Amino acid sequence: MTTFTCAVALPGVQPRRSAYGGVQVEFFSHAATGSTAANDVILGCKIPNKATVLDVGVRLSTKANEQTASVFLAKAGDGSASAIAVMASVSISSSTVSSFVRAGAGSAALTWVPTKISLSDDAAVQYAMLKVGISAGSTTTSFSLNGWVSYTMDEAR
Repeated sequence: MTTFTCAVALPGVQPRRSAYGGVQVEFFSHAATGSTAANDVILGCKIPNKATVLDVGVRLSTKANEQTASVFLAKAGDGSASAIAVMASVSISSSTVSSFVRAGAGSAALTWVPTKISLSDDAAVQYAMLKVGISAGSTTTSFSLNGWVSYTMDEAR
């Protein structure tokens, strides 16, 4: 199992939170030459505890390979089996090479948005992560992931 990490999900990078409420948008991207295979994980971005996720958009692209992936929110270290919310399953074939999933869009509509991130106040890690888990297939040349998560820290929502 290999873990790929977008820049905004690296250790030492804190999730953004607005002290004034409002909507925060976190963008993420990762591109790599090399291969991905089943059980690999791509860490998209961090979302602070007590945030309410409003919208998510994710595009996963590979170069002429077939792959199936799961997009989900989870605590750091957790997989899709213990996810806070599972967004969708994304399938890419050699003819499509790219797939986009967004909240409320078509057959990939999210039934969980908005989702409140609620972690124990005494937990050592006070954020969740948007993750993409490769469940089947492989790439042999390159892949890319990009997207966004919008959330609010407004307790009244």
